Amino acid sequence: MAPPLAPVGRSPRFSFPLATALRETFARGYDLGSLRADVLAGFVVGVVALPLSMALAIGVGAPPQHGLYTAAVAGAVVASLGGCRFQVTGPTAAFIVILAPILHTHGLAGLLTAGFLSGIILVIMGISGMGTLIRFIPYPVTTGFTTGIAVVIATLQLKDAFGLKVPSNPEHYHEKVLTLWAARGSWSPAELLVAAGTLALLLALPRVIQKIPAPLLAISAASIAVALMQQAFPTLEFATVGSRFHTMVNDVDISGIPPILPSPALPGGTRSPFP
Repeated sequence: MAPPLAPVGRSPRFSFPLATALRETFARGYDLGSLRADVLAGFVVGVVALPLSMALAIGVGAPPQHGLYTAAVAGAVVASLGGCRFQVTGPTAAFIVILAPILHTHGLAGLLTAGFLSGIILVIMGISGMGTLIRFIPYPVTTGFTTGIAVVIATLQLKDAFGLKVPSNPEHYHEKVLTLWAARGSWSPAELLVAAGTLALLLALPRVIQKIPAPLLAISAASIAVALMQQAFPTLEFATVGSRFHTMVNDVDISGIPPILPSPALPGGTRSPFP
């Protein structure tokens, strides 16, 4: 059994959390092997989290670059201000159900405003200790809530999995189901093949390979397979980030992710977020 960690002196009250965490980490012992493992883990998590962030942005109804920016900024902010040696940050699919109606009703400006206000509320709840109230929420409520979210998210994925041509994205669940059913004749065998193959890899790879995350391998394999199939069968049409999403930058239509960062602007402004 390893000896207990030596106690470390209490950090100054107003010290920067990142500096405090680094000081305590090095005080308890941190060698080159640990650094190598942490760098590799951070690289793998980043490679998996960034495509996931873009996918969740698409699920909400926003362009994929907004998920990319959010993941990069939030990850840096939490790592700098968290002050914890072991912490995991990343996008969560549970918020799709909440954010999609906000974006549909109030647009991107309303979505940014709602996220900003939510952050303020969370800070207030943390300072006041209201987070402990979660203990009094019945477990069946939590289970039902998460199950309902899973059903809604799975339904939203049917459009892209089958390649359906849906003219609009209704706000209510039953309207979404009716819209998908009405568009059933527009399904694409190529899109369904890619979705089914990716899902099969996600389920099968963990049984064979445990050291490399299955999403990383599945994304790479599916991307290579689609590129090869497009070369072999030019008539097949596969939806990609570049073909589905376009952004106007200086009156120029950019396909996929814009090559420049957006300019800061207040929500609700008339100025484009891109220069």
